[in-house]
Amino acid sequence: VIEPGSDQKTIKRTLVISIMVSKEAAAFILVIAAGLCTAIGSSVVFFPRLANLANRTTLAVSLGLASGVMLYISLVDIYTKAIDGFAQIHNDDNAFIYATLSFFFGAILMLFLDKCVYWLLQWEMNRASAYGEPPVAGIIAGDAENPGEELDKMREKFQKKIGNEKKNEEGEEKPKEEREGADEENVEQPK
Repeated sequence: VIEPGSDQKTIKRTLVISIMVSKEAAAFILVIAAGLCTAIGSSVVFFPRLANLANRTTLAVSLGLASGVMLYISLVDIYTKAIDGFAQIHNDDNAFIYATLSFFFGAILMLFLDKCVYWLLQWEMNRASAYGEPPVAGIIAGDAENPGEELDKMREKFQKKIGNEKKNEEGEEKPKEEREGADEENVEQPK
């Protein structure tokens, strides 16, 4: 309650205290917000106009933006906290060195793990081809010769399907290929 005749500093302090929430509540709200952002982002596939925006340029810009944000967070926020953490255990000069070494060791570790995954996928593909089995790694990693072309074909099919649905809604006839395919399905084969 703000009393009459209170100075500006007291009023501001009272408003800030009344707006603040506990750390646990703030963390819970932020986790819920992150989950909702994920749900909203993944729901784009349900809207054809938005799904058609997912071309190579858009994906490249989005991935570049995401990697820039992650690098910024790593270098500015986490790195300074690492220096502060090492400073509590060691002196300030060594804290900077230890944090820097830890950062680059983590980067080298990630490069090594990336190469290990690549080598494992290649080993699995070679093993499967030697035994004449379909490679499990190819199914996981995408076994298309050129995944970009496959993606473009899928996009074209999707756009044709959307166009056909719009035509059907407007009362136009189905395309000739679809009519012929439907006629072939309805014809019984002789036994």
